[in-house]
Amino acid sequence: MGCAPRTIWCREMKRRMIHGQPRDAMYVCSERAQIEIQSFLIALDSYPQSFQQDPTISFQQHLGRIVRNNLALQARSPANGAR
Repeated sequence: MGCAPRTIWCREMKRRMIHGQPRDAMYVCSERAQIEIQSFLIALDSYPQSFQQDPTISFQQHLGRIVRNNLALQARSPANGAR
């Protein structure tokens, strides 16, 4: 909580809400929440193996990697206009 990327993202959502794009903002929030929930479940399942390979990795670090990877994949998906 309170990490810089999330803070920036929250500010962007607030800006969008103020400038009259609530439906878009709600969709983006819902989509991001789904990605984060799915990432958390994947992290719970895969953390023991990651920890076995690298005992210095915390669950938070492991989760962060998965979230970043999933968000990057989602941003590049054809549904988002990526090529």
